Amino acid sequence: MVKMLRDVIIRTLRLARRGTKPYINYLLSFHELGSLPTKPKSMPSVIYLEPIRACNLRCPMCLRQWRRMKDGLMKLEDFAYIVNTIHEYALGISFAGWGEWFLHKDFPSMLKMLDERNMPCDFITNATLLNVSALDFILKPGNLIVKIGISMDSPTTGSIRNYLDLNKVIENIKHLSIIKRSRHLILPLIRFRVTLMKINAGEITDIIRIAKSIGIDRIDIIPVMAWNSKHYNSPYGPLSLQDLTKIQRQVLKMSQNVGVGVRFPLPSSTKSNSVCTVPWRSIFISWNGDVHPCCFYLDKALGNIFEESLQRIWRGKKYSDFRLELLKGEDKFCNNCMKGEFHRNEIGV
Repeated sequence: MVKMLRDVIIRTLRLARRGTKPYINYLLSFHELGSLPTKPKSMPSVIYLEPIRACNLRCPMCLRQWRRMKDGLMKLEDFAYIVNTIHEYALGISFAGWGEWFLHKDFPSMLKMLDERNMPCDFITNATLLNVSALDFILKPGNLIVKIGISMDSPTTGSIRNYLDLNKVIENIKHLSIIKRSRHLILPLIRFRVTLMKINAGEITDIIRIAKSIGIDRIDIIPVMAWNSKHYNSPYGPLSLQDLTKIQRQVLKMSQNVGVGVRFPLPSSTKSNSVCTVPWRSIFISWNGDVHPCCFYLDKALGNIFEESLQRIWRGKKYSDFRLELLKGEDKFCNNCMKGEFHRNEIGV
C-alpha cells in the first residue's frame, strides 16, 4: 500500500510540473463542445500519432489488408519536433494508426522522451515484440504511460492473427501483469482490445477467461468496421445489431460473474443527427507528418505539421470548412462511420 501511494504521489507531482496551460486548454476545449465553433480558440488536447506504418502481422480485418497505403516511419528528430510543438497545450500523446510500434527501433526512445517531458501517453500493441528491457521501462514506478492496449481477438493461434506462437504472446502479457503487481502499480492499465467479427463471436467468453487468468484490468470489445462490401460479407465482417445486442448481454453478465471489467459499445443502426466531436478535440498525425481528423480518414489530409504550424492547420480554412461540413451533415465518410456502416463509403452512400 505504501509503494502504491508513493507511485501515485510521484505521478501527480510530475503532472503538476507541466504547469496549468494543458489543463486550461482542455477545459476550454470541453467548453467549446457546447457550441462547436468552426475555428476553435482551444488547441487539440490529445494528439494521436503514428510513429511507424508497418506491421509484423497480417490481420484480415485490418485496413492494411483492404486498401493500399504507403508504409514508412517517423524519424526520432521529427518526433521530437512534434513533442516540442504540442507540449504547451496537449495533455498527452496516444500512439495510434496502422503499425506495430515496437518494430520502430526508436520507439523506446520516444517513450523516454515523453517521460522526460512529463507527458502522459498510451499505446496498443500486439505484444509479439515485448522484451525484458521494454517491460522494465514501461513499468517503471512513476511512469506516465497511462494505458497499454493489447490486441487479442482469438484464443487460438493463427485463426485471426498469424502468431508464430500464441503461447509466447500470452507469456509476454502475463509477464507484464506480474511485474506490474510486484511493483504495486496502479498504472498503466493493461487492457485487451478485442475486434468483434462473425468469425470470433463464439470465442469472446474464452478471451474473458484468459484475461482473468493473467490479470488483465479490462477488456474493450469493439465491433469491427468493414472497409468495403467484400469485407462486410466476409467472415471478418460485422455481425447484425441484433446479434451484437445478444452477445453484449451474455458478455456483460459473464464479466460480472468472472470479475473482469468489459466495455462493449454498440454502433447506431439508425441515422443520427449527432455530430462527431473528434475534430474539435484531437488530431491524428501520420508517420509523414500529414494531419488528419482521425486515423480512419486517411483521404482527408488537412495539412502537414512539418510544413506549417499546427495552430495554422487547426484554425485554417481546410479544417474550418471540414467542421462546417460535419455540422451540416454533408460529409458522407463521417456519416457512415457514425452509423457503423463504414463499408458504404465504397459506393458513396
